[in-house]
Amino acid sequence: MKLFSKEALLLGGIYGLYSFPLSFFRENGIVDFLLDIIEIVFFVSMLRLLFNNVPKFVLAFGQKHPRLSIYLTAVGWFFYFIWIFPAVLLVGTYSGYLVDGTPQARLIEKYGAVFCDFILVLAGLSLLWAAVYDYKNRKN
Repeated sequence: MKLFSKEALLLGGIYGLYSFPLSFFRENGIVDFLLDIIEIVFFVSMLRLLFNNVPKFVLAFGQKHPRLSIYLTAVGWFFYFIWIFPAVLLVGTYSGYLVDGTPQARLIEKYGAVFCDFILVLAGLSLLWAAVYDYKNRKN
């Protein structure tokens, strides 16, 4: 699998499209169950993409909604990042690399909020790029 293939980014965008609105209602048991199902489907689909087996629902979504898939592909990296960055922090904590008082932990404490804001700006720029790309395609 290519790291930034269109299908992988579209899968991340589809995951965000369905999971993000539901995450506001986390205290409800049915919503938690739905989010768990969505996460399992996302992880299984990611594993399938690792072996170059693209899930049919990703291809069908891209063909059925070509304009929406442009925007979902543009921000698909963000929803992968939401899973990968906390996992890196957890591994760093459990391995002893990020212990309170170490230079690495102080760096994260000092610049963590700025880094999160930077990631949100990148997500906004990705959407802006998708809008320009979509506009140019519609104009042609």
